[in-house]
Amino acid sequence: MTKTQEEVVALYEAAEGGDAEPVKVLRELAEAGDDVARYYLAKCLDNGYGVDEDEEEALRYYKLAADSGDSNAQYDYGWRMYNGGYGGDPDMAEGARYFKLAAEQGDGRAQYEYAMCLENGLGVDEDKEEAVRYYKLSADEGNANAQNRYAYLLENGINVEQDLEEAARYYKLSADEGNLGGQCDYARFLEKGIGIDQDLEEAARYYKLASDREFDDGQYKFGSFLIQGIGVEQDITEGLRLVKLAADEGNEDAQSYYESCLEQGLGE
Repeated sequence: MTKTQEEVVALYEAAEGGDAEPVKVLRELAEAGDDVARYYLAKCLDNGYGVDEDEEEALRYYKLAADSGDSNAQYDYGWRMYNGGYGGDPDMAEGARYFKLAAEQGDGRAQYEYAMCLENGLGVDEDKEEAVRYYKLSADEGNANAQNRYAYLLENGINVEQDLEEAARYYKLSADEGNLGGQCDYARFLEKGIGIDQDLEEAARYYKLASDREFDDGQYKFGSFLIQGIGVEQDITEGLRLVKLAADEGNEDAQSYYESCLEQGLGE
């Protein structure tokens, strides 16, 4: 029995709904050596889709698929090894090895994880320049975390030539993918005109995006914009509320700013 990749994915999606029959077919295919089926069977066993959860068996199928070259399985198996999934002890070296295998096949998630391993010497020898290369590979695959990290390295010239215009571009990519740090960093570039033209209204919009998702830096900055009427219609009451929310989360800049506002008699 053989199935196309699309048919295997359809079996998995049916199993997600709790149907046990597709899992039986996935198991038959997996035992016959179908690596895509092995991967999706592992996910069923991992999550209890159409079958009782079995972490040990899931890990076995992840590894079988990974060792046969399935990049998704390499990433998932690597993540579990690196983080000590299923209650086991972390094996960072093994995790990093599988991240690298998936990264070399163009998996953006694995490229980001492997870059962090290289940057921090976790499971591999530290190699910060190689880490930059993998961050960029991942960023160009659309990984928002990698886009934000690569932008930070470009902004500060860390193990790569400083390039503020390129940093702004990658911060925007990260921001538009919904990365909260990226939204605030891109807003900061817009606010100060770093690497791009200053645009206070657009800066306020990006700070608000982060604020609306209860990110403390976004709450603090958008709140301060509201209080001062920067790039947005002034609203002292709402601005103070947001700054206080950020302060209550432990944001030290927000705490200092909120105290300063109170000393000026704002909010009375």
